Amino acid sequence: MDRIGFIGLGIMGKPMAQNLLKAGYSLTFYARRPAVIQEMTAAGAKSVTSPKAVAEAMVLGIKAGADPQEMGRVIGVSSGNSALFQARFWDYILKDFFEPGFFLDLKKKDMDIGITLAKTLNVPTPIGAAAYQMYSAASGMGAGKLDFSAVCKAIETLFGVKIVAAK
Repeated sequence: MDRIGFIGLGIMGKPMAQNLLKAGYSLTFYARRPAVIQEMTAAGAKSVTSPKAVAEAMVLGIKAGADPQEMGRVIGVSSGNSALFQARFWDYILKDFFEPGFFLDLKKKDMDIGITLAKTLNVPTPIGAAAYQMYSAASGMGAGKLDFSAVCKAIETLFGVKIVAAK
C-alpha cells in the first residue's frame, strides 16, 4: 500500500487528507490542533508530533524532486510551521551552516534526561525516543559541537539527499 505524509490539516489540507484515507492510502500527518488530530487518528491516519517529522517530510519532498526553498515556503505557511522552523531552516539548514547557537550534544543530553525521567515514571515517549536516536546518530557522525539543527545531517544521510538551497 502506498504511504503518504501530509503536513497541515487546515481548510484545504484536512479534506484532501480525508479523501486520501477514503481512497485506501496509509496516511501519516502532522497537525497542531488537537481536535483535528483526534478526528484523523480515529479515521485511521497516524499522527506525528515532532519537528523531526517536518525534517523527514522536507527530505522526502527533495528526494521526490521538490525545490528545498519552495518546500520551506510551503511548510512555513502550513501547520508544519513553528518558531523553531523559522529560526533554523532559512539561516542554518538551507545554507548548510551550523555554527552553534546550542550544541547538538547538549540537546542530546537534555533529551536523555527527559527520556530517563519518563522511563522512571513509566511514561512512554515514542517520539522523544525516536528524536533522541536521530540526535545520537548526528552526534556519532561528528555533529555534536555544531548547532542542534545539524540533526538534519543524520536525516540527510538516512535518506541520501542534501537539504540546501539551489545554486
